[in-house]
Amino acid sequence: MITKEDVPGRSDIWAKGSPYRLKTEEADSLLGVFINGLKEQGVLEKTVIIVMGDHGQADAGWHPVETTNSSITTIILWGAGIKKGVRIPYSEQIDIVPTISALMGVEPPKTSRGRIIAEALSQYEGELPPKKMLFKKMLEQFKEYRKKKAQAIGALEASSSSQVGRLYSEMNNIDQNFYDIHRFLEWPRFRTVEELLENNSKVLTELDRFLSEIQNVDY
Repeated sequence: MITKEDVPGRSDIWAKGSPYRLKTEEADSLLGVFINGLKEQGVLEKTVIIVMGDHGQADAGWHPVETTNSSITTIILWGAGIKKGVRIPYSEQIDIVPTISALMGVEPPKTSRGRIIAEALSQYEGELPPKKMLFKKMLEQFKEYRKKKAQAIGALEASSSSQVGRLYSEMNNIDQNFYDIHRFLEWPRFRTVEELLENNSKVLTELDRFLSEIQNVDY
């Protein structure tokens, strides 16, 4: 929630009386109404329900990229074709579309980049797709880049070297090649998530070289 006001949930969104907690309980209640409606219509046993969030949530509020909880959200799959009592330690949101496609018996869209969560399906007969942690790796890259960029800028601001102008220009060139969450709309220029990760990995290597160069400049 992040607020300066002295209200419930100011530093803990799960505190009793927190607006976040109250809205979560309200959403849970509405889901119960929806499920009862499906039952009354006689279609509950034919229905698959998937409950998920669009991102995680820091316990203190909001979802800064630096906190692990910001990238973790629980996904619940329930209903026709879903195994009961199965807990899957890790999956990614891009896996949802291929999984829905498998439940419907159709091919996933060509733009789909995830895997079928086969462990959750009661009648899946194909090979178990390999698990990937693409977006976990992406978040780690974001955190690493922010840390190293801050180190570089701090060193440049403290520098009295005649080369500082050139170094700032070089830093800006490096920065233009890294694709973080703020450049989300530009991600489609890469054909796959793996290609995006490879690009950012190369930029991190270049940033390491740049940090080494700064340290060797005569201040």
